[in-house]
Amino acid sequence: MPDGVAFPFDPPATRRGPGVNCDQAEVRLLLDVVGALDQGHPAVAACLRTHGRAAHDVALMFDAPFGIDGPALFELGDLRALLFTPAMTQSAMRVSDPSALLLDYTRVMMGFLLPCPAPSRIEMIGLGGGSLAKFCYRHLPDTDITVVEIDPRVIALRDRFQVPCDDARFRVVEADGADFVRDDRSHPDVILVDGFGRHGQARRLDDSEFYRNCRDRLSDDGVLVVNLCSNILARRTAKSRLRQAFGNKIAVVPIKGEQNRIVFASKSQSARLPTNFSASPSPSI
Repeated sequence: MPDGVAFPFDPPATRRGPGVNCDQAEVRLLLDVVGALDQGHPAVAACLRTHGRAAHDVALMFDAPFGIDGPALFELGDLRALLFTPAMTQSAMRVSDPSALLLDYTRVMMGFLLPCPAPSRIEMIGLGGGSLAKFCYRHLPDTDITVVEIDPRVIALRDRFQVPCDDARFRVVEADGADFVRDDRSHPDVILVDGFGRHGQARRLDDSEFYRNCRDRLSDDGVLVVNLCSNILARRTAKSRLRQAFGNKIAVVPIKGEQNRIVFASKSQSARLPTNFSASPSPSI
């Protein structure tokens, strides 16, 4: 396990009230406000009151640099979020601590450190606000990281989310993730798939051919991690496709209170895959 990173990511000590993590409380406020955005100002004000906040006490900012159909930014105090629709938060970060993981599903995806504590090479499909990319870049200094993102508008926002500049061990590639996985000849130890747009999960990142290509690309002990966030039928179909590619060596971890399911799959039958986490796992930095 890299220095400064604990598994299974015990919650930090700072809390607000019994059993409530400060990050969790603020992120829940952010998500609830985002959910109220498309209902107009009265809904946002009502949401803030529900959380015991007055509108004049909270700094809000909405920026749509690419128009109504493009990715947008929303800020609430120290939190900055990437939105693909007015009601859908793709990524969130704390401006004062941009590499911290705020959303539970990203923390659970880091569970690949259990079977693969010191990966030489990580490949990420989907940049978003760069949460996983920033965390891995900071805490895995000996790991080569390639991030593949299909939408140039998302890449154009990388500075707003303080994604590291390209260097010898980190790069962001503009490409279709499915094509990249099929055509590249490297063998990463970990492939992280978190590819979403305004219409939800990218179809080409959720078919049998894609999962087979991921398996072929992985190193012998490699691990695939997929964020599934859709209805129950679509999740079951995706899990069936993953089993076709990896056999029974998969594990599914639900995210409490969310639609997300994080699937871990490995080529190695001896891999120790995560199967459960304590409530609200968090990185201990």
